[in-house]
Amino acid sequence: MLQQTKELEFRRRGWLIEDLQPLALLSSIDGLLKDTISFGTIPFSAFARCAFIGTQLMRSLIETGVWTEEEFHNFMNSIETVAGQYAQDMQSYAEGKTVLDEMIEAYGHLRPGTYDITTPRYDERPDIYFSSMECLTTGGERDNNFQFTAGQLEAIQKLLNNYEFGIDVGDMIQFVRLSIELREKIKFEFTKNVSLSLKYIKSFGEYYGMTADDMSFISVGQLLRWNQEAMPDDFVDLMKKIIEEQKFLYVGQAQFVIPDLIRSEDDLTIVRSLQSTPNFTSHQKIIAPSVAIKGLVEDTLDLKGKIVLIEQADPGYDWVFSKGIGGLVTKYGGVASHMAVRCAEFGIPAAIGCGEWLFQKLEKSKYIELNCPEKRVMPCEGYK
Repeated sequence: MLQQTKELEFRRRGWLIEDLQPLALLSSIDGLLKDTISFGTIPFSAFARCAFIGTQLMRSLIETGVWTEEEFHNFMNSIETVAGQYAQDMQSYAEGKTVLDEMIEAYGHLRPGTYDITTPRYDERPDIYFSSMECLTTGGERDNNFQFTAGQLEAIQKLLNNYEFGIDVGDMIQFVRLSIELREKIKFEFTKNVSLSLKYIKSFGEYYGMTADDMSFISVGQLLRWNQEAMPDDFVDLMKKIIEEQKFLYVGQAQFVIPDLIRSEDDLTIVRSLQSTPNFTSHQKIIAPSVAIKGLVEDTLDLKGKIVLIEQADPGYDWVFSKGIGGLVTKYGGVASHMAVRCAEFGIPAAIGCGEWLFQKLEKSKYIELNCPEKRVMPCEGYK
């Protein structure tokens, strides 16, 4: 894995360009995205699956009585990922020990909504992403010294033997730790390619007088076809026509409500919203004001001690951890998703993957009760 991320970084340098001419931009976009697949998303998918399996294995130890749910969360909290380094760097920057240029060099590629060309990168709006930093968490310190008891190790080894895993308990624990750590590392690295590609797509559009919003209606496939084929004489008019057609289609398609799962035509006749069961991190309970975040927000928005709602479990939202948030709720994401790992590492109470129905209810509420021990998140109207 380390070799693949090094190769990804090495090849990315080759796609950096200063002369932002259309053909050079398209060539770089093509190369960056192909490298993302070969050295990024393919290895990431393998480690993401391993991280999911590892997390489920460790969670199953609660049911078998090997440890408590609190001990499980303490273990997850002890796993160091790139988020841990991010947290340390943000704290160092807040204390004046790290300069802005260093922060931009390390994290400038991030953006809320990793694949959203309309949201600015961290290095494009440092005034928002790297300002007014509070304590990085309100949930507690990371327990770097977490240790399994001798009894727990013995019990786990017995389970491994009973189910014929054929591995040592130490190897299993190492597998879980490394799977989660490397999953986050690979994702952090390949998003650099994705972000740079979006930056170049935006520059390509600007060359012809298009905005980032305009370019969000052009498919990457169409751009890459123009890279492989000679551009027609009426290329600019053609691009404008495609954008206008896609905008028109988008307005119409946005009126349709479709179910999360389509099994037959009948599911499109009567749309049922599935109620998802969130994944809870930490062993804490909090009742606090809620704030829903979509895309870029102004720096004046106060998040300290509040429960933040975001749709995706996305790396580009890591900046919220520098605002002293009290809790986190996401619409999408699973037990080993990006934000689940982040919140476990920082000891922040969270409900990850609430689904459409519950998330909409929570968005409308000024106060939310987030009760991780009892696995409950609900509107808390009337609370002050």
